[in-house]
Amino acid sequence: MGREPAFDFQDLPPSDRLAYRLLTWDNYLLMHEMFERDTNPFVDERFKSPGELRRYVQYQLDYAWYSAHRGGCDWFFFREGRPAGVLHLYDLSRSQTDDRHRRCTIGFATAGPYRQQGFTREAVEHLLGYLFGTLGMEKVLSYTRRENFAAARLLERLRFENSDALYAVGEQESKYRYYVLSRERYAGG
Repeated sequence: MGREPAFDFQDLPPSDRLAYRLLTWDNYLLMHEMFERDTNPFVDERFKSPGELRRYVQYQLDYAWYSAHRGGCDWFFFREGRPAGVLHLYDLSRSQTDDRHRRCTIGFATAGPYRQQGFTREAVEHLLGYLFGTLGMEKVLSYTRRENFAAARLLERLRFENSDALYAVGEQESKYRYYVLSRERYAGG
């Protein structure tokens, strides 16, 4: 008998303008198609190389889906049937220690033709609704490269708070900006 995933990952229902599908072996090359020629320095280089992408997907589908302590998955988001970007969910845990089972980390990448049109915001808002509603998360974390001002602005517009001070190591500035969104802040409290 095969292993059971640690979490019940499913396609997300559609939002106003977007559809969502889990990353699978049948569709993973869509990521390469979206980002192969993308010159944006913030797009993960693994998405641009078929071999690196395959290793990434193997980790996601063969490890993260089954890990009770480092669980995760990716969803593509589609606009009018075309892949527009990807949402990343990771650091899911079933561990009750320090409420790890009540927090997770998210990331996102959007294909060039779909940037700056509100699609990424819609997709991330939709994911947050799922995380706080269906999964019962208390905190959602995210981080971005320090010079990725567009991602930082998006997170701040979604009410994420900068939490760089929590991740400071000595006096050296991290190359990342860290953000956290609590359930209370998400709900508008």
